[in-house]
Amino acid sequence: MKGAESGAVAVASPGALAFVLAGEKSGIIQWSSGAEKLLRYKGEQVIGKPFEHLLSPQAKDFFFQIRVRLRSMGSTSCVLPMLALPKAPVSFQWLFSLVEDSPEDMKFSALGVPEEGCLFSVEFLHLVLEAVRPEAAVLLDDEGRVIDANTAAISMFGQCLGHFGREFFPSHEEWRAALVEARRGLQKERSFSLKVRVKISGDRILPVAISGSPLAPFGSFFVIVRDLSQKEELEKEKKALETRLRILGYRLMQLQQEERIRLATELHDEISQKLTLLRWKVSRIDAQTLSSEKLAKECGEVMEMVDALYHDLGNLVTRLRNPQFEELSLREALLRKLEFFNKAFELPCSISFVGEIPNLRGAKRHVALCVVQEAYLNAVRHAKATQVCISVERKPEELVISIADDGIGMSPKELKRALGSPGMWGMALRAEAVDGYLEVTSEKGKGTRVTLHLPLGPGETE
Repeated sequence: MKGAESGAVAVASPGALAFVLAGEKSGIIQWSSGAEKLLRYKGEQVIGKPFEHLLSPQAKDFFFQIRVRLRSMGSTSCVLPMLALPKAPVSFQWLFSLVEDSPEDMKFSALGVPEEGCLFSVEFLHLVLEAVRPEAAVLLDDEGRVIDANTAAISMFGQCLGHFGREFFPSHEEWRAALVEARRGLQKERSFSLKVRVKISGDRILPVAISGSPLAPFGSFFVIVRDLSQKEELEKEKKALETRLRILGYRLMQLQQEERIRLATELHDEISQKLTLLRWKVSRIDAQTLSSEKLAKECGEVMEMVDALYHDLGNLVTRLRNPQFEELSLREALLRKLEFFNKAFELPCSISFVGEIPNLRGAKRHVALCVVQEAYLNAVRHAKATQVCISVERKPEELVISIADDGIGMSPKELKRALGSPGMWGMALRAEAVDGYLEVTSEKGKGTRVTLHLPLGPGETE
């Protein structure tokens, strides 16, 4: 039902929201001062009477549908013509919320405001409360009663509609102290913020931060409650994350620098030399001394060099876009790495496979290849080893890649220092980024072993 009867009389009283707590069988249980201002009934005139007795006759049948919606949806909003004193129909916006549905009685709350002249609907106010999530947010009337609450607030405090603010404080003294501090803030800045203890669902006591400000058009208070019980843990986690971000930032700068050097080398080796040759070729062409046939031949050779240079540039861009060995399986890529190590360095390297090796793709594959390369290069640089052995083992829930050398090894102190180096940090952080982890063991005179553990998901088969 939308709108009021023809000739309806507006009794809008600015600075108020009507709040009613009622039962299907028990009738009206609470009647707020806002309801009294807007509908002109005293509490004693309506307490115990059915809510529908306040409706215009044509709205009473529709109220049955509202109760059905409450049971199925938990809340509903609509416009209803109400009989305000002196029995004049007034069109009201209402937000109905289910408070309790038991065999004995269905209890609901009704938050309303006259439709005429109202800039915001009560449904919009409720959406504003819900937008505050994940924090708890409530709307209090001028009597300190909860007249609306978002989902987070109901989760924290239980079904709190119709309850008074003082009920959520552990003691009367704490409630009074909070009230005084809130009034002081409202007088100075038209808002308040305080840290207090409150009782939440299950009678637990929780430290919280409460902030609020008046909702002037409706004579109410908008209050946000933030849980502080995990603040210390969050602060520790924040500091740990900040430290990790600094390390990652440092490593990222290193990787960017390494990438710039690699690109510069590629451009020099592949492009720069050919450009130099091309420039030399062009500089030797003298159009005045050459015959037309000779000039055409020289220009043709220059064009061929330009085409070859363009082709080489295209190949370089393709290699930069597509990581090395991307078209190969993980097993083949590791074997290709091994072939490169043995050709490029004087440190012999062997590899063994145990079980069916899954063909990892994406980030996990990249981590596996990077860790193998970094661990081998560390052996080349520091270990003074005579050989490196790589083993790759498929286990039920993980892939284990171990890179071991027979070099000089490290004492516990040296190992601790090595684990803090950018290279080791980089390997460990790469492993963590794909939910894996890195193990490094070493003994003086007995070499070093780096082991990468990569978890395998359901879709990561051979």
